[in-house]
Amino acid sequence: MVNKITLAGVLIVFLSLGIDAQVLISEGFEGAPSSHIWKNASGNTSRFLPNSAIFHSGSYSVRNEYVNNSSDTLFHSGVLDLTTTTSPQLIFWHICKLLEFSDEGQVYISTDSGVTYTALPASSYLGTSSGTDGYVASGYFNEMSYPIWSSVTSPILNSWWRRESFDLSAYTSFDKVKIIFVLASDFFGATEGWYLDDISVENVTCPNVTSISDFGTSSDTTTITWLASSSDSLWEVQYGISGFSVGTGTLSGFVSTDTVGVGSLFSNTTYEIYVRNICKAGDTSSWYGPHSFTTLCSAFVPPYTEDFSLMATSNSLPTCWEEAQGMLTVNSTLTNQPHQVWGSKAFANVTGGSKAAVIQFGGFGFGGGYDWLISPSFDLGMGAGPYQVEFEMAFTDMNNPTISSSGITGSDKIALLISEDNGVTWSDTNILALWDSSTLPPSHTGEFVARNITTAGYSGQVKFAFYTKSNSTFDMDELFIDNFSVVPVPTCPRPLQLTFDSATLTTAYLSWTNGAADLSWQFEYGSLGYTQGSGTPINSASNPAQITGLNPGTCYDVYLRSICTVGDSSAWIGPLTFCTECAAVSDLCEDFEGIVSGLPICWKQMVSTSGSSRIQVNTFGGNSAPGAIEMNSGNDSTSTIMLVSPEMTGLTAGTHRAIFWWKNLSLTLVSDTVVIGTISDPTNISTFTPWDTLNIHSPSYIEYKIPFDTYTGTDTRIAFLYEPTAKQRAISMDDFCFEAIPSCEKASAIQLLNAGQDSNSLNVGWNTNASHASYMLAYGPSGFNPVTQPTGGDTIVSTANFASILGLNPITEYCVWLKAVCSNGDTSLWSGPFCGETGCPSSLAIPYFQDFSGYASSFPEDIFPACWVEGQGKYTAGVSPTTQSSYWTAGGFGNVGTTGAAIMDSWNTQTNEWIISPSIDLGASAAGRHIRIEYDVSATKRIGNTAAIFGQDDSLVFMISRNNGASWDNAGILNVFDRLNNPASAGDHIVLDLPNEMGMVKFAFYAVSKYENSDVVVQIDNFRVYDSTFTSLTEIQELDDFKVYPNPNSGEFVVENQGSSIKSSVVLLDIQGRAVYKETYFFNANGRKVIDVNSLKAGVYVLLIQSEGELEQHRIIINN
Repeated sequence: MVNKITLAGVLIVFLSLGIDAQVLISEGFEGAPSSHIWKNASGNTSRFLPNSAIFHSGSYSVRNEYVNNSSDTLFHSGVLDLTTTTSPQLIFWHICKLLEFSDEGQVYISTDSGVTYTALPASSYLGTSSGTDGYVASGYFNEMSYPIWSSVTSPILNSWWRRESFDLSAYTSFDKVKIIFVLASDFFGATEGWYLDDISVENVTCPNVTSISDFGTSSDTTTITWLASSSDSLWEVQYGISGFSVGTGTLSGFVSTDTVGVGSLFSNTTYEIYVRNICKAGDTSSWYGPHSFTTLCSAFVPPYTEDFSLMATSNSLPTCWEEAQGMLTVNSTLTNQPHQVWGSKAFANVTGGSKAAVIQFGGFGFGGGYDWLISPSFDLGMGAGPYQVEFEMAFTDMNNPTISSSGITGSDKIALLISEDNGVTWSDTNILALWDSSTLPPSHTGEFVARNITTAGYSGQVKFAFYTKSNSTFDMDELFIDNFSVVPVPTCPRPLQLTFDSATLTTAYLSWTNGAADLSWQFEYGSLGYTQGSGTPINSASNPAQITGLNPGTCYDVYLRSICTVGDSSAWIGPLTFCTECAAVSDLCEDFEGIVSGLPICWKQMVSTSGSSRIQVNTFGGNSAPGAIEMNSGNDSTSTIMLVSPEMTGLTAGTHRAIFWWKNLSLTLVSDTVVIGTISDPTNISTFTPWDTLNIHSPSYIEYKIPFDTYTGTDTRIAFLYEPTAKQRAISMDDFCFEAIPSCEKASAIQLLNAGQDSNSLNVGWNTNASHASYMLAYGPSGFNPVTQPTGGDTIVSTANFASILGLNPITEYCVWLKAVCSNGDTSLWSGPFCGETGCPSSLAIPYFQDFSGYASSFPEDIFPACWVEGQGKYTAGVSPTTQSSYWTAGGFGNVGTTGAAIMDSWNTQTNEWIISPSIDLGASAAGRHIRIEYDVSATKRIGNTAAIFGQDDSLVFMISRNNGASWDNAGILNVFDRLNNPASAGDHIVLDLPNEMGMVKFAFYAVSKYENSDVVVQIDNFRVYDSTFTSLTEIQELDDFKVYPNPNSGEFVVENQGSSIKSSVVLLDIQGRAVYKETYFFNANGRKVIDVNSLKAGVYVLLIQSEGELEQHRIIINN
């Protein structure tokens, strides 16, 4: 059945009566819109508007920006008579950036003046879009019709224009023809829309060629062929690197055959090619194309190294690497596939480790588990070398840096292969290295593999491949490959498998596999994470060896290399991390913070499981801070899980207790049982002696106090035994302390009751205890500790379970400690710190500056700049928005970086988002003052930092409330940014003078998007309010913490902290108010920072230093 549509809801391209014998109609959308033969219907949701940013020719195109659930109409009242033509064609250029599966760009024709329409059939299509989303297959266009359109990260470019043509010969008997372009959208998504330009209907006397193809493509040549009619005899070919403009490419000259070779191409490069027919002198077809092809990679000549680091950011394989699938046989049949199975992760799942190539090894992987990672081609020469292939590999449990619980089982295997014919064939007779069920799997911490390929008899052009066969149903492992190299065989091969054997308090014992020619070895060791070259060297004449003179309970990194002859040493291997044993302590506290991987030093674990039961330290969900330790049954309900403490001599003293907090993490809150006891051997669970049983049932942390004052045994470690009774059970412990039983207990449940609310006070509350007579509170600035850092502190005494600390500074963090005084005259230990910030003052004085460096994305609520708030609500004059979380968040100005600016993404519909300043006091009188406001604003697309155009319903409004935020009105609108006033992607600096302003005011940025999902993100930075009346070059400051010298200077000066400021934002402005230098520093007391801006021109600058919500301003003179 022929699909027909009516006039309503379509884009009509009117084709009027022929202008001349060849071109019946032509429209390039130049000049005033009123002169165009295209008109927007009054009912359009989104209009087709002239666009001067993207165009095929001239200076304009038309673009429909796309609106959900709409079809838009562009019409003309005339009709087209095709009865005077013999071979008419519809020709147009377009960029159809519409979502795959969701939206369509369609072309319809009517032969009855627009009463009914029928889609132009695939048989009439003469263009080059292909595949499942090409016009022939689908009957419409979208972003998948051409590969260059499907790039979601690239901005729209003029090189994206594609020519389309349709044969209208079937309609030469009709004189009432109309053609319409239909943009049909659904309810989902947002795209750039549909660009159209240079639409024409022509009576074509010289037809195009069709079906360009290529074959025999190498690294620098290809052969092009096309289909031509029997009467065609002369053609011209034009080609260039993908995206070139027709007319700027390389011309072949006239060719008399429909096949032509193209040479002198770049390797691994995508080209586009066009062909046109030469019918006779002065009569040529249009250029037909583009047809795309990519040249092959040329062979690499060793040395070569690939570290796979770019896979993490590009989400693609390294240059000239490939993936394939197929079973390894004597003559393997492989099917190339796009990048999808091999990914990128930290090597061996070690947090912070280098990025490596990784594949899931197990039955839940892709493609049945016959997966290949194939290298580029390498030219080994004829007898050159010798060469070796080398790499690092690791085999771990899924998402954990632990040894695989299953290993390589059944018929599974990992193999390194070489192809002697440059990848044409692959055979199991050319395996260089093999790991299967008969061998140990690769090390979970990583191992170095090297194979001499020259002595194995390989030369010429070769490729390498990693092959994995993984069909085992429940194996969940990961294979890592890193630092793949083809290099000359070293004269001094490196040692292998550096292993930590054991340690005492001060000595570590190491062993390794000797290199092929080593006589001795050299270690270098240092503190964890040290920079190699700055460590301590040690020579060794034996294997194994030991490192002495170490500190107890300390972790180190160590490197090793072979010494073969004088002056000939191997490459270093490492680092290997090891830790010395901990000295026994009397008391111990552990909060599980700052643990990168594994357990805290000197804590031990024993996990007996046939599944994924485990102990792990989490960086979230803690009691007093984020870190906590989790015991999880995973998929094994019969596992045994034990956590063992370091050695504690206080356990045998009969004077101590253990205090800790537990909560239940399981979704089903059934009580879990933990047995606490003592253990003598942390590697032997049979030496465990139970002491008490705990029922962990609460989803919130509960404190447990277990006394050991009656313990009479000899064990020196405490252990927690967890034996879950079901799968997917989990419990969490935090804030473990083993301490002497006090004669005066600490106060409990201490809280700051009004943090962030009152500007000059903090209220503290806690639970009462019958043994307490009074309480002492010590408080001070951030970092204050009454024992170790008492500077700047003070104390108060309370006899109740409440106290108010008065006389504090606004928006300043303070830390509070509490000590109980008991009736027996003893005092408890200090409890703390309990830190919080005082609230905002009723107003802030000018000069005021906010650079949004303190703005941070956080869950469940963002961390706002000091005294700023977010809000939501449609702007209505005389009304104030509701203060609540909004779509404003932290980001990078100009979409560069991820912090330092306030940003708002207007993609969502029905958004009315506010970010509102603190109350700012402009003074009681405007006399003698001239208020100036400055800020930076930019607008970019969501991805990348390219320019964005506001949707027709989007706007950003900058406003002032002259009644201190009680309401907002039209008189307070200071700036409006919309599609007619787009901020630049790199940013615009806005300066507003308000000479008569006074009183208490607030400012707001209000972002609104009504119904259209446009790809626009706005960014705000460097907001400043000040009195611009210039009096002298004296200092103007609210803070008085910093000294700046020398001044004047030659472009280098020192900022010295002489006050209490710690984290400070330093911004240097030029005379026009533009930020020319910006940095955030952490100042110690009397700390100094050297500011080097000697690249700036000589002149007067303003230095703004913002610290804890207050501002200090200096005039800087640079004599350069």
